[in-house]
Amino acid sequence: MLIFSILLFPKSLTVLGNDTIGYLALLAGVLSLFSLANIFISVPVQTYIQKETPDEYMSRVFSLVSMISRGGMPLDALVYGICS
Repeated sequence: MLIFSILLFPKSLTVLGNDTIGYLALLAGVLSLFSLANIFISVPVQTYIQKETPDEYMSRVFSLVSMISRGGMPLDALVYGICS
């Protein structure tokens, strides 16, 4: 997270070059690490929910989890927009 934040500062953009392949590769590498971390977190959480939820409530629980996670996206965008 810290590396990604540093990559967005204007000073780091000028040091690394805004439109260079190196900056793009570094940014892609950091975003790949984010995706990998997301996999290592979301898969065990979903597995735990599946194991602990009775079969008759499975669709209700997963629809609620999906609604909460997708419902938070506009709030995240709002917070990001205010902070940047």
